[in-house]
Amino acid sequence: MDKSIKDFFELLENEILFICFKWQIYTQLFGSSEENIELLNDFAPICFGIYQNALFDDVILSICRVADRSGEKGNTNLSLSKLCDLIGDSDNEQLKKIQELCAGLQKQRNKRIGHNDYRSSMLNSN
Repeated sequence: MDKSIKDFFELLENEILFICFKWQIYTQLFGSSEENIELLNDFAPICFGIYQNALFDDVILSICRVADRSGEKGNTNLSLSKLCDLIGDSDNEQLKKIQELCAGLQKQRNKRIGHNDYRSSMLNSN
């Protein structure tokens, strides 16, 4: 494997592993049991509520970054799309499926997280 492709792959692999690690922390803290949630709410509800939202949004942003297109105007994004471009497989079917699966997350990123869309905020407040 070409060294530049290998280096890119290793950076991307580390990014994906870090996303998995963050999701594991999220599920251990907030998705493991009602008892755990009660403990967090008894101990510091506002702090853990803020942390829960921040960690959840960070996971969404991280997944979207990895699933994004390869970059425009000379920018190189650390993404699956760019990896496919580097190995000469830019029409990869698995990549297309991943990007389709991430469409809902990208909408969350664009509307709620990235731009504080008014209508999305109203829907989330109910």
